[in-house]
Amino acid sequence: MADNALRVTPAGGPIVLSLSKSSNVALLQFSDGSLGLSEQDCRIAFARGALHARYERLRPVGSGVGLAFVHGPVVRMGSTIAVGPAAEGGAAFSVTIPLI
Repeated sequence: MADNALRVTPAGGPIVLSLSKSSNVALLQFSDGSLGLSEQDCRIAFARGALHARYERLRPVGSGVGLAFVHGPVVRMGSTIAVGPAAEGGAAFSVTIPLI
């Protein structure tokens, strides 16, 4: 997620990382001031290669496997990962981790 934000956020644009904790979950949030993702993009963001195929001719992209690679272990560990619009204008990723 950090690599993606660094690639697509304009120089000087915001990139924000936060970690918070409640009694039973930890919440890791990562947001940026990039162009963001459409609602359709958010629905397919964790599918291997989906965003790469969509944007490879329009803007800088990575290999297309990073978000899928993150999604798999997060879900297998009983956590959740989501993406949506960021207050900074770009994309916001949230990972919710249950605490034992």
